[in-house]
Amino acid sequence: MKAEIKKNEFKFKSGWEFDGIGKIYFIVKKEQLPKEIIFKGPPTKMKDGVKSFKKKHKKTFAKNNIMFAEEKRKYRHVEKLIKDLIKDSYVKERVKSISLK
Repeated sequence: MKAEIKKNEFKFKSGWEFDGIGKIYFIVKKEQLPKEIIFKGPPTKMKDGVKSFKKKHKKTFAKNNIMFAEEKRKYRHVEKLIKDLIKDSYVKERVKSISLK
Protein backbone atom coordinates (compact mmCIF):
# COMPACT_ATOMS: atom_id res chain seq x y z
CA MET A 1 0.00 0.00 0.00
CA LYS A 2 2.83 2.35 0.88
CA ALA A 3 4.39 1.96 -2.58
CA GLU A 4 1.07 2.67 -4.33
CA ILE A 5 0.36 5.77 -2.24
CA LYS A 6 3.86 7.06 -3.00
CA LYS A 7 3.64 6.11 -6.71
CA ASN A 8 0.45 8.15 -7.03
CA GLU A 9 2.24 11.18 -5.49
CA PHE A 10 0.16 11.60 -2.33
CA LYS A 11 1.97 13.12 0.66
CA PHE A 12 1.92 10.84 3.70
CA LYS A 13 3.60 9.55 6.83
CA SER A 14 3.50 5.94 7.95
CA GLY A 15 4.41 3.90 10.98
CA TRP A 16 3.65 0.75 12.90
CA GLU A 17 2.90 -0.47 16.40
CA PHE A 18 2.97 -3.89 18.00
CA ASP A 19 0.92 -4.63 21.09
CA GLY A 20 0.25 -8.32 20.64
CA ILE A 21 -1.21 -7.41 17.25
CA GLY A 22 0.77 -5.66 14.52
CA LYS A 23 -0.73 -2.36 13.36
CA ILE A 24 0.43 -0.36 10.38
CA TYR A 25 -0.89 3.14 9.79
CA PHE A 26 -0.74 5.81 7.11
CA ILE A 27 -1.44 9.48 7.70
CA VAL A 28 -2.21 10.93 4.29
CA LYS A 29 -2.62 14.61 3.47
CA LYS A 30 -6.18 15.11 2.23
CA GLU A 31 -5.72 16.91 -1.06
CA GLN A 32 -6.90 16.84 -4.64
CA LEU A 33 -4.10 16.27 -7.12
CA PRO A 34 -4.09 17.86 -10.60
CA LYS A 35 -5.95 16.05 -13.39
CA GLU A 36 -2.74 15.42 -15.35
CA ILE A 37 0.65 14.02 -14.42
CA ILE A 38 3.92 14.80 -16.25
CA PHE A 39 6.43 11.98 -16.82
CA LYS A 40 10.07 12.74 -17.57
CA GLY A 41 11.52 10.76 -20.45
CA PRO A 42 14.84 10.36 -22.24
CA PRO A 43 17.05 13.11 -23.67
CA THR A 44 16.01 14.07 -27.22
CA LYS A 45 19.39 12.94 -28.60
CA MET A 46 18.60 9.30 -27.64
CA LYS A 47 16.60 8.52 -30.80
CA ASP A 48 15.66 4.91 -29.88
CA GLY A 49 14.63 5.97 -26.37
CA VAL A 50 12.52 8.81 -27.75
CA LYS A 51 10.84 6.44 -30.21
CA SER A 52 9.97 3.96 -27.43
CA PHE A 53 8.78 6.78 -25.16
CA LYS A 54 6.49 8.17 -27.86
CA LYS A 55 5.12 4.69 -28.51
CA LYS A 56 4.26 4.25 -24.83
CA HIS A 57 2.80 7.74 -24.27
CA LYS A 58 0.29 9.48 -26.52
CA LYS A 59 0.83 13.13 -25.56
CA THR A 60 4.57 13.92 -25.60
CA PHE A 61 6.63 17.10 -25.84
CA ALA A 62 10.27 18.19 -25.65
CA LYS A 63 11.58 20.81 -23.25
CA ASN A 64 15.25 21.68 -22.71
CA ASN A 65 16.31 18.68 -24.83
CA ILE A 66 14.36 16.21 -22.68
CA MET A 67 11.16 14.38 -23.61
CA PHE A 68 8.09 14.58 -21.37
CA ALA A 69 4.66 12.98 -21.49
CA GLU A 70 1.37 14.23 -20.09
CA GLU A 71 -1.30 11.75 -19.02
CA LYS A 72 -4.50 11.75 -16.99
CA ARG A 73 -4.17 10.60 -13.40
CA LYS A 74 -6.08 7.53 -12.32
CA TYR A 75 -6.38 8.82 -8.74
CA ARG A 76 -6.82 12.46 -7.76
CA HIS A 77 -8.20 11.70 -4.29
CA VAL A 78 -6.46 9.35 -1.86
CA GLU A 79 -9.78 7.90 -0.64
CA LYS A 80 -10.46 6.31 -4.03
CA LEU A 81 -6.96 4.82 -4.18
CA ILE A 82 -7.25 3.35 -0.66
CA LYS A 83 -10.68 1.86 -1.40
CA ASP A 84 -9.30 0.19 -4.54
CA LEU A 85 -6.22 -1.09 -2.68
CA ILE A 86 -8.41 -2.62 0.04
CA LYS A 87 -10.27 -4.62 -2.65
CA ASP A 88 -7.00 -6.01 -4.06
CA SER A 89 -6.56 -9.76 -3.43
CA TYR A 90 -2.93 -9.24 -2.32
CA VAL A 91 -4.09 -6.98 0.51
CA LYS A 92 -7.13 -9.14 1.39
CA GLU A 93 -4.92 -12.21 1.84
CA ARG A 94 -2.52 -10.46 4.23
CA VAL A 95 -4.63 -8.04 6.26
CA LYS A 96 -7.13 -9.03 8.94
CA SER A 97 -8.93 -5.69 9.19
CA ILE A 98 -8.69 -2.17 7.80
CA SER A 99 -10.33 1.05 8.94
CA LEU A 100 -10.42 4.47 7.32
CA LYS A 101 -10.74 7.56 9.50
